[in-house]
Amino acid sequence: GTPSEIYNKPASPFVASFMGAPPMNLLPATYNGNGTAQIGGTLPIAVHGQAEAAGNVQIGVRPENVNVSAVQTDRALPFTLELIEELGASRLLHGTLDGHSFVVTAANEVELPQGQIYLDVEPEAVHMFSPENGRRL
Repeated sequence: GTPSEIYNKPASPFVASFMGAPPMNLLPATYNGNGTAQIGGTLPIAVHGQAEAAGNVQIGVRPENVNVSAVQTDRALPFTLELIEELGASRLLHGTLDGHSFVVTAANEVELPQGQIYLDVEPEAVHMFSPENGRRL
């Protein structure tokens, strides 16, 4: 595919991991078949449901497709911030999401909240892959 197609709709986690800097966050999850996946079995994330059936999946989220907030909403995912990497015009927030490594890209002008940080991910920004064969679902 074209670079844009590969970036926006990677065919596999392998392709997703080498296209983009930093690479796509990849997490194990369980898809319930009706628009929600559970990261680590406990943390719900809304997905633009593409899988044909419920079951184990691997979800992918690009670091730049995440919004940082201090407000807990229906879609809020609690994020444990461990390191801020300053890059000049932007910064990378390194931390964990339900115990899994996760990176977020944030503009320098974005105020980082004190205390608990939440991530908001649009369902359309969540990619799903089969953990068995790696194909996009």
